[in-house]
Amino acid sequence: MTFGFTRSCGACAAPNDDRSAFCEECGSSLAVDCPACGSPTTPGKRFCRSCGAALTSAAMHDMGGDSTGSVPAMTAPAAERRVCSVLFCDLVGFTPLSETRDPE
Repeated sequence: MTFGFTRSCGACAAPNDDRSAFCEECGSSLAVDCPACGSPTTPGKRFCRSCGAALTSAAMHDMGGDSTGSVPAMTAPAAERRVCSVLFCDLVGFTPLSETRDPE
């Protein structure tokens, strides 16, 4: 029986039919999760059906959506917020003192 769509295993690159959950050659999982919400994705789709996030080219390639063998496009990293602690100490008379001293 021939299926119209195959995906390659991310571990051994063996071809598997699109309905397989595990690789027929090495036994590794073929499921790829959405990088944003973690829900399972469908091979060949560009957006997650649960959260609507765009699926990256790398994830599409792992699922077999890109069978041309081209290099996946680089994506910009998502913005992130980090906690930063800042300590400020104002010494009396420090500014006039520092202006009269050598910067080094």
